[in-house]
Amino acid sequence: MSLLWNKIGATTANFGYSNAAIHAYEEAIKTRPNYPRVWANLGIAHSNLGDHQKAISSYATSLSLNPNAEHIWHYIRLAAVSLEWSDMIEAANMKSLEHVRELLPTYEIYTSEDLPPPLIQTREDAEDALLNIRSHILYNSTYGEPYA
Repeated sequence: MSLLWNKIGATTANFGYSNAAIHAYEEAIKTRPNYPRVWANLGIAHSNLGDHQKAISSYATSLSLNPNAEHIWHYIRLAAVSLEWSDMIEAANMKSLEHVRELLPTYEIYTSEDLPPPLIQTREDAEDALLNIRSHILYNSTYGEPYA
């Protein structure tokens, strides 16, 4: 389910519907909370909406789940530049996740230990998730961006 929600998020984001993309990424996180790519994509969607602090928080969570994703530091740096936040730019240049955490005290930066278990545990959960995806697609294709 998380792969499908991530693809829905990416598709809606590519059409410029960042709010709908955020909804899809949040659904992906519910089904697979430790999926670093979804956290990075969520950050990009927040950044596209101008919410650069939430973006940095999402990017930092992605990095905490996959420290080898060096390219995420570039996204953190871009968001920090947009905010004219010199301390965060320095943290990104130093590639210091600890420094990023210190600078974002009001935002959650999750680690794998902090994340809740996936919501899909049974076949019924999976069927409900598929119906939710179907509803999301039908609503979005009928009425445009549903989460504006």
